[in-house]
Formats: sequence, structure tokens, C-alpha cells
Amino acid sequence: MRETICRVLPMDGLAALVAGRLLARSMPPANSKDKRSKAARRRAWLLDIQIAATCWAAGHDVATENEGDFTQIASALAKLYPDAPPLAVEGRPY
Repeated sequence: MRETICRVLPMDGLAALVAGRLLARSMPPANSKDKRSKAARRRAWLLDIQIAATCWAAGHDVATENEGDFTQIASALAKLYPDAPPLAVEGRPY
């Protein structure tokens, strides 16, 4: 029997509401090394917010190689919902 290491979560109404609140209160981090256009960076930031909000709303952590952006989003979530459990961000294990 194979162990499941990844679970696909639906973006439900709560996650969409949280993502909208996060998007209204945060900006993509400035990264001088990022060669993407401003529009591409904004699209990526929106997707990161949607992923984080979906995980948080479902009570799951985020596993990512993009720790910086997700840590920033987790911090914004903690400010929006100070009494709720935090979003844990897990980076690549070395």
C-alpha cells in the first residue's frame, strides 16, 4: 500500500474569503532578483495567497520551496485572525 504524501484541497468559500482579505491587505514582496514582469509577479502572488488560504482554512500546513513568500502570508494571516491557529510553513528538508 502506498502512502499519500500530497492531498489536493478544494478552495471553498471560507478560503476564498480569507484569500480576498489577504490580497486586499498585502503586496507582493519586492525581489530584485526576480526577472518576471510585474504582472507575472502579481499573478504568482495571488496564487500563493490562494494556496495559503486554502491550506489554512482546511487546517493544513504548507510545504514549499518558496518559504519567504509563504512566511509573509502566514504573518498576514496571524494579524487578520490573531485567535486562530497559525499557518505553518514547512520548507525543503535537508
